[in-house]
Amino acid sequence: LTNFMRILLAIILVIALWVPQNACAQMRIGLHSGASISSLTKPGEWEWHSRYLAGVVCDVALSTHFLLVAQFTVVDKWTGLDHSPWMEGGTGRFHVTLQHRYIEVPIHLRWRPGDSTVLWFLEGGPSIAYMVSEKVEWSESITGIAFEETRDDFRSVDVSLRLGAGLE
Repeated sequence: LTNFMRILLAIILVIALWVPQNACAQMRIGLHSGASISSLTKPGEWEWHSRYLAGVVCDVALSTHFLLVAQFTVVDKWTGLDHSPWMEGGTGRFHVTLQHRYIEVPIHLRWRPGDSTVLWFLEGGPSIAYMVSEKVEWSESITGIAFEETRDDFRSVDVSLRLGAGLE
């Protein structure tokens, strides 16, 4: 594990062990999955496709209607383009595919109003993403397939603020 991943795991461990004892709270641990739809604005106009995301989630009840939610999620993001975004010309049929895999660790405050069977919620908070693998696959009908690493072309760590809603 890299130092960055060790720090993220330590943060989750501290939250999971410290908060329940100090808030006299209930804790739930489970799995989550879904689809990831990404966007890339430069270079070129990419055609984005959804990919999977999956991970572990830990909910800690802070009160009747508020929870602290920490996740550890693996997210695949990829896109394709039928021409080179970096160079002009080329011969034959051309395709480039950009593939990235991230580990994301969002920490949200979740608000669940009411006590019905189906619970809706609003949540928000910071998220840290770390790129664990990257690859560009170049395919041209004349020269064949080539691979290239792109770590220097994209940020390997990204911090964002997330807001969302959902059902349980």
